[in-house]
Amino acid sequence: MDQEVVWWRRWNWWKVAFFVMLLLFEGAREIAVIQANSPAYPATLATVVSTGDLTVAQGRWNRIDGGSALVPGAVRIECRRDEGRCYEVSYSINDQYVNSPDLSIYPATWSVDQVSYENDDPACARYSVRVDQKLKKVFAIRERKDKPSMAGFDCTKLERRVEMTLTDGSEPFADPAKGHSLPVLSLLKVVFGK
Repeated sequence: MDQEVVWWRRWNWWKVAFFVMLLLFEGAREIAVIQANSPAYPATLATVVSTGDLTVAQGRWNRIDGGSALVPGAVRIECRRDEGRCYEVSYSINDQYVNSPDLSIYPATWSVDQVSYENDDPACARYSVRVDQKLKKVFAIRERKDKPSMAGFDCTKLERRVEMTLTDGSEPFADPAKGHSLPVLSLLKVVFGK
């Protein structure tokens, strides 16, 4: 019994507790880093529905020309042939904050399989939108204006041309740990597998 007490007293329990707490705090820090690094995406599905004089499309704009990613957001387009116009409601997400929705109304043109309209509202860009009813897809081209429609804007930093299409709001899984030092979680991943 005496031998056991001596062994028990020889341990520096404060050192063990210190390293256990250090490990727990590091684990909490790594989880916070991963949560802070995960981006927000709009919850929307890419759909195009045409019935009679009404064409409705929704989704998220994604580039198809291979350039840098666009600001995440969602758009809903309703085109009414009897009114001769399209209603576009959109919102964007910046740094985990959702901006208020923006409603715009544009004159539209119809052909056999498509509806198209042009958005000339931005100071530096012109958007040409085409809803293809046969393919059930929406395409848009953003072209930089040579001369801003409002004074005080510098449009030279904007890309000359961007081609996009409406897609689902979800993104393929991106590793939130990429670019961060996460030794504890990396060790757990090695020990327990994926």
